[in-house]
Amino acid sequence: GMQDAVVAGALAGLVGLADYVTVLFFPGLLLYCYLKRPGWTFPFLVAGGTILSLLLVYSWLLLGDPFGLPFKYHGPFAGSDHGFYYTLGPPTPTALLGLTLGPSRGLFFYSPVLIVAAVLLSRLRRRLSDEVLFIVSLSVLVIVVNAANASWWAGTAFGPRYLVAAMPFFVLP
Repeated sequence: GMQDAVVAGALAGLVGLADYVTVLFFPGLLLYCYLKRPGWTFPFLVAGGTILSLLLVYSWLLLGDPFGLPFKYHGPFAGSDHGFYYTLGPPTPTALLGLTLGPSRGLFFYSPVLIVAAVLLSRLRRRLSDEVLFIVSLSVLVIVVNAANASWWAGTAFGPRYLVAAMPFFVLP
């Protein structure tokens, strides 16, 4: 019912609060909702949009500007222009390799079970082809957007720090 649509939208909105890249999940989840349950679209959008609007409140309280970007005021990134949008530019092969297979940040290096999950996608595709397309699209989107970041290596952290929010989608198969 509608209560499920509101809960699903609110949870999708919460996903968008987890990390800057996870905001990109919301349009994908909204499209999936529209395709699978068109009657849920409006309550899903309202609930998720309400939760996502907390990002505007956060920026307003922190920076005095609802559309302000926190890293815009952070020392090393204040003057950074990587090409497209502040620290985002074209993804580089080094970043793509480092984020997927690299020994210090590689997703598949730190979580080799995901290699099995990638192989199982073909098996899952027979039963849930739309869902597999959705999973692969979101996974590729997250990796490419992170590879486009000027600081894709995530500072002094080890492991796929920027990809952690997407791991539930990666392990679904």
